[in-house]
Amino acid sequence: MREYTVREYDKEDYDIGRDSMTIADAITRLEQIDRGWIPDYNYTGDESDYEAYLNHVAMWKAMDAIEALKDKLKET
Repeated sequence: MREYTVREYDKEDYDIGRDSMTIADAITRLEQIDRGWIPDYNYTGDESDYEAYLNHVAMWKAMDAIEALKDKLKET
């Protein structure tokens, strides 16, 4: 016998995931991205699509942080 759990996410869950992601969460996700590849998401509601969306949110947050600090960063 096989037993498994299926998670399905609504659009609201995507919004909550975006809004509740902390900088520490974003850093953790960025550290887990292999070779800079991030799959696309399509709001399908399945777990892999939701996880891909959160990886994009992490990238957006990282870009916002860099943008906020760009004047303090030295060009090398």
